[in-house]
Amino acid sequence: MDSSPMAESHADSCPRCRALEARVAELEQRLKPASASPAPLEVRALRISNEAWTLGWGLRPSPARRYWMDQAPHAYQCLPLVVANQWGWQILCPTEVRVSWNGSPEPQGIRIEVDPRYASVIKTQFGSGIVTFSSPWLFRTSPGWNLYLKGPGNRWKPNCVPLEGVMKPGGSTTRSP
Repeated sequence: MDSSPMAESHADSCPRCRALEARVAELEQRLKPASASPAPLEVRALRISNEAWTLGWGLRPSPARRYWMDQAPHAYQCLPLVVANQWGWQILCPTEVRVSWNGSPEPQGIRIEVDPRYASVIKTQFGSGIVTFSSPWLFRTSPGWNLYLKGPGNRWKPNCVPLEGVMKPGGSTTRSP
């Protein structure tokens, strides 16, 4: 940026430049955190119901061990892999699920075989081979903290790819200015 007196006088005399500088200052002010340090992280899992479909689900810290790593024990010497394995929590499904997809983008292209008690919460909502598992918990975070949702690190199932999502604090969403 040119800090010469000529550049300063040009910016002072140009209404568009002054308006742009004011807008940049306003946006920078919005980016400053409201407080110097965020609230401590607290995550709460609130059971939403005691109906049959909510029974049997598990919630546990993600374990360090992976089957494929057990087959190659030297993999445990890689600290970043082991830490990634343990990152977060896992929701354990209470039933076996078999899914087949014919490649159609329509929801009817997916066939889900599951215990009837769980059919309303293990389903396809989007089509395109996507299956949704609705857990029996409502998750809440402290103000200022998001919740990152994804499949377990370094653990995969053949022909499956977990999608990822982010929940805003309190489950709310916000709009950009």
